[in-house]
Amino acid sequence: MINSWSNGQRILAGFDCGFHILFLFCYASTTTLLALWGANHSPLPMSIIGYFVAWFQIVGATIDLAGQSSIAAQVSVPISCDKHESKKSTKITTKAKRRELVDD
Repeated sequence: MINSWSNGQRILAGFDCGFHILFLFCYASTTTLLALWGANHSPLPMSIIGYFVAWFQIVGATIDLAGQSSIAAQVSVPISCDKHESKKSTKITTKAKRRELVDD
């Protein structure tokens, strides 16, 4: 699906991924700090729940970061070359690597 996108759409998707990763740290740290603040200012049963919420914010942010980094890896394909040219250059580099292995 991403191969059918135009160069402008890929740039926009990469920009969006960058903003998402930036705000990921902002919202995860803010909600974690708020949950910890609430846990410190609550009676015992509620404070335990607040600590769990704080830890799960960190786990959720880590999972979200993994998803966003996989999307960023898919979008970060070179956009200045044509599909046929990129296949051709891949074949050339593969042949060069094979020659290096044979020469050693």
